[in-house]
Amino acid sequence: MNENDYLESMNQLQEKYDAFMKEKETMEEEIEDLKKNLSSMYGLIRVLDIMANTSVLDVDENLLSLIGLTRSFSSDIFNLFILKKNS
Repeated sequence: MNENDYLESMNQLQEKYDAFMKEKETMEEEIEDLKKNLSSMYGLIRVLDIMANTSVLDVDENLLSLIGLTRSFSSDIFNLFILKKNS
């Protein structure tokens, strides 16, 4: 292998590394956006749950059950993916 082959190989390796780092950065930004969206969704569901259970309005029991189930499920997702809790 001569010097030109070596330089060409190093340039190709650098290009692959740059592409990898750009893809990694994009993925990190997407993950951050997903975390923000999950946090917002969890907060909205908690507010809905609180309003449904403390409201003077007559809320159907099936709807209350669905809201509670959704809150519980979103809480599990929030703990696992945002807070990084495995329990």
